[in-house]
Amino acid sequence: MEGEFLFVAVVLVLSGHTEGQTTVANAEQGCGRADGGYMVIRGLSGAISSPGHPAMYPSNSVCAWRIIVDEGQRIVIVFNALDIEVDAQCRYDYFQIRDGSEPSAASLAKVCGNSLPSPVTSSGNNVLITFRSDDSVGGEGFGIEWSVECLPTLISCDYSATCINQSKTCDLINDCNDWTDEGADCLEQGLGAYAALKNAGCSSNIENIVENGTLSTPNYPSFYIAGMDCAWTLSAAPESDGRYPTILASFDDPFGVACSAGNIEISTSDSNGVVESTTVCGDQAGPIAIGAEEGQTMILTFSPSSVPIGQGYRVQWSLCPPDSLACPVTGQCFPPESGVLSCPSLITTTQDMCKFH
Repeated sequence: MEGEFLFVAVVLVLSGHTEGQTTVANAEQGCGRADGGYMVIRGLSGAISSPGHPAMYPSNSVCAWRIIVDEGQRIVIVFNALDIEVDAQCRYDYFQIRDGSEPSAASLAKVCGNSLPSPVTSSGNNVLITFRSDDSVGGEGFGIEWSVECLPTLISCDYSATCINQSKTCDLINDCNDWTDEGADCLEQGLGAYAALKNAGCSSNIENIVENGTLSTPNYPSFYIAGMDCAWTLSAAPESDGRYPTILASFDDPFGVACSAGNIEISTSDSNGVVESTTVCGDQAGPIAIGAEEGQTMILTFSPSSVPIGQGYRVQWSLCPPDSLACPVTGQCFPPESGVLSCPSLITTTQDMCKFH
């Protein structure tokens, strides 16, 4: 009773390609269709069962499903139930998986009986699954679950939702939502585009500052480099009369340091130790509430987690002359002629900014 079937491609997309999405196909999805077509299933995982499973499947069933995943992925199929009319050659009732989209594609498995087969893995990104029953002996049918994995030649990330070439790792371009392609090992081993950064460091001692300036995390504003500890020490040069200006620093450009991944610690110190300290994290930051006055040094340190999940930051600093009113909280400097005698209050408008004193 075995025969050849021509399956016409009647395409119905059951689900889009979204991370963690599961699809389920049963008797109402692709079985007993008058046109002999197959049901198209997409996603990262799913389940398929025979009509009415676990009840007896109907006679004269002709069912077909085509699973399609993204290029670079393959399909792993696991059997969790099997009870189909027994025949040594599975001529009457059977369940078959073909390694491709056509009925002529190589068979990965053709099964019947009630012994669960070993898992099946496709060579490419689609399989054709068929189930057929004749008009006599039946059973409870089958149940399978399927999932995707990346081809062995590719790098897997996002729980196999993304498969990339080895050449796309450590290239300072984020291709994976979970950032595994740009992790701390890229810097530690000096891989790809990180080779030049491995010994570049992210620390410096900037002394005798006489004018405005900036510093930023490596690769800013794309994303900060995981595993690269940053530490800067800023100190101003004395005026001609020996007095020191105040250093005012601010994060006025796009700012992104996830609080779950670390924070920036800003402190001022003198010969007796730390005078003041604050930490900043979040998605945006304005002027920092700190300034280095006469005889003080400003220190900025940043030790992020092993995964880059933010764009980092750029610090802009300026000098406030000794005779002026320095307002570190707002990053403003008021000369004597301005008539301003007290610093304005800081108004924080960014809900995502975490700031602790």
